[in-house]
Amino acid sequence: MTIRTKLLLVLVLAVVALIVILEIVSKRTILAASLQAEDHVVRLNVQRAVDALAGELDSMDRIAVDWAAWDDTCEFMENRNEDYLRSNLLDDTYTELRLNVMLFFDPTGKLVFGRVRDPKTGRAAAPSPLVLHPLLFRGALLQHGSPTNSISGLLVLPDGPVMVVSRPIVSSDNKGPIRGTLVIGRSLNKDEMKRLSDRMHLWLKVSAREYSSGTDAPELEASFHDVMGPVTVRPLSRHSVSGYVWLPDLFGRPSLELTMTTDRDVYSQGILSVRYIALWIVVIGVIMMGVTVWGANRYVLS
Repeated sequence: MTIRTKLLLVLVLAVVALIVILEIVSKRTILAASLQAEDHVVRLNVQRAVDALAGELDSMDRIAVDWAAWDDTCEFMENRNEDYLRSNLLDDTYTELRLNVMLFFDPTGKLVFGRVRDPKTGRAAAPSPLVLHPLLFRGALLQHGSPTNSISGLLVLPDGPVMVVSRPIVSSDNKGPIRGTLVIGRSLNKDEMKRLSDRMHLWLKVSAREYSSGTDAPELEASFHDVMGPVTVRPLSRHSVSGYVWLPDLFGRPSLELTMTTDRDVYSQGILSVRYIALWIVVIGVIMMGVTVWGANRYVLS
């Protein structure tokens, strides 16, 4: 092998090695940055989903105030006026308000009137003990220290997870005495989650752990934001990624898992960038190789 051949071979191998090194470094750097950015986006979307649930609870709280802080409701609690029920608590009422549970308790905690709506038929019926038991656990939802007090959060009922709001029944000007408690609930079923998913352009799902009433009732949490578990990010495929977080119920028990699934747009963009960079590295490498060989022949080996 002549000196010319050896030199040209060394130059070619050097350029090829440079191309390979640049491609490996760029691929690792860009993909690592893409994965980090994707992780950040997924966590933000999970937080958006939690904020959306909090917004739904705020909306339900406004509904509860409209019904609980009302002179007509106070009058019903005092005289059990049947006209109040016939005029206000129709099957369409629960459908329009998207409520599955509506319960009226007197100051002693006795159920005065209550209805649970079947989401399949839209018909409302009296609540069963299986529904009342977790709602009345230790009377936590019935304890209001002031006329403007509010209790809201998540609970797991036998039929699945629900958002619950409790308000004291008072006069229209929000003054006592407290005549009882209004408890309303909205099921986090497939229809409700689809509505939230369509609004946020994300796929959302809430899964409940097996219901257990337990023996001890911790203090009520002011907001499930305060005790939200850590977010877990898990790629499902090259095209989708999910974020998971455990949410506590009203008693601080981790009872619900929120799942958010979205497209891997950031990661896909990183893959595309790597391919473009790899193509340009090869093109530039070929040009460098040609120029190096030409220069060696023209000025060194001639």
